[in-house]
Amino acid sequence: MNQTKSDQLLQMPRGQLTRTSLITRFTVIAIVIAGIAGLFAYAGGWLTPHALKPASIINTFQKVNGLHPGFRRNHAKGVCVSGYFESNGRAVTLSKASVFSPGRVPIIGRFSLAGGHPDAADAPRTIRGMAILFKLSDGEEWRTAMTNIPVFTAKSAQVLPDGIAPSDDPILSTRSAAYSVSFTRREGELKEPSAISTAETEK
Repeated sequence: MNQTKSDQLLQMPRGQLTRTSLITRFTVIAIVIAGIAGLFAYAGGWLTPHALKPASIINTFQKVNGLHPGFRRNHAKGVCVSGYFESNGRAVTLSKASVFSPGRVPIIGRFSLAGGHPDAADAPRTIRGMAILFKLSDGEEWRTAMTNIPVFTAKSAQVLPDGIAPSDDPILSTRSAAYSVSFTRREGELKEPSAISTAETEK
C-alpha cells in the first residue's frame, strides 16, 4: 500500500507539485514577516499613536514650567539625603520583609517641592514630596514616593497630563486651584474637588 502511494506521488507532475509547495511556503513566510512587523510597530507605538508614554508626560511638564537644564521636569527643587532605617524588630509579626528585622538598612532619600521650577518658594502651601530608596543586604531595592496631599487629583496616569495646568504662581506651577476644580469635575476624579481647592486657598 505504502509503495503504491509513493509511486503515485513520483508520477505526479513535478511542476504542479512545486508550484503548490511554493505558494504554501511563501504564504507562511509572509504571515511570519507580517507578524514580526506588527510586533515591531506595536512596540514602537505606531499602532497606538495616542497612547500615553513617559515622554508625553515629561514634555507636558516642560511645556508648563519651561526648560531648566540640569533639573528634573517635576519636583525640580529638592535636597538629597543619605542615612539608614533602623528597625526595632516589632513589625516582624506583621510582615516577613527583611527590612523589618532588627537592624539598620541603608537608605538614600530626597525631599522636594512639587512643580518644575527649581527656585520655587518654600511656602507652607507648596506640595512636598519625599522619596526613599531602601538598599537591602541581598541586593534588593525598595523605592517609595510620597506627597503630603490627602488625595491625588488624577485617578490614573492617562489623565494626568490634562491635570497639569499652567500657572503664573511658581508655588502652584503645576496645580492651579481653579483649573484643578474644573479638571476634577470634568474627569470625575474627586467627588468633592472644591474641598481640596478651598483648603489650599486658605493656607
